Amino acid sequence: MDNLKQYLYQIAKDIIKNNDLEDITIKFKNVRRGSARNRTRKITIPIWAIQKSRAFAIYYTIHEVSHFIVNDKLGGGGHCELFKQVETTILEKYYIKPVYKKAYPKYLTDLNGNKLCGNFGKEIISV
Repeated sequence: MDNLKQYLYQIAKDIIKNNDLEDITIKFKNVRRGSARNRTRKITIPIWAIQKSRAFAIYYTIHEVSHFIVNDKLGGGGHCELFKQVETTILEKYYIKPVYKKAYPKYLTDLNGNKLCGNFGKEIISV
C-alpha cells in the first residue's frame, strides 16, 4: 500500500504543478469520506479508497485535486459540469474514464470501455 500512496502522491503533485496551483497538503487517513479544503489547502484521501482497486484510488485522488483546479483557476465549485469536464480530462491521461451517476461515477472504464471497477471501487473480475 505504501507504493500506491507514493504513486497517488506523485499524481497529485504532478497535477498541481501542471496546473500552476498553490501547494496542497495530501493526507491519507482512516476517515469515512475524503475532502478537499480550499481554505486550508488540504486534501484527505480515505484509507478505504486506496484499499479498493488501483483505478479507484487514482480516481479518488484526481477527484479531490480537481476541486482545486476548478476553484482556483475557473471560479467554480462543487460537482458542476465544469468540474466533471476537468476531472474527466485528467482521468483520461491515466487511461480511466468515469461513467457518471449524478455527481460521482457509477463505474470506471478504461478508454476502450472495459470496466475497471464500479460501486465505489469494488473490483470488476473478468472471467
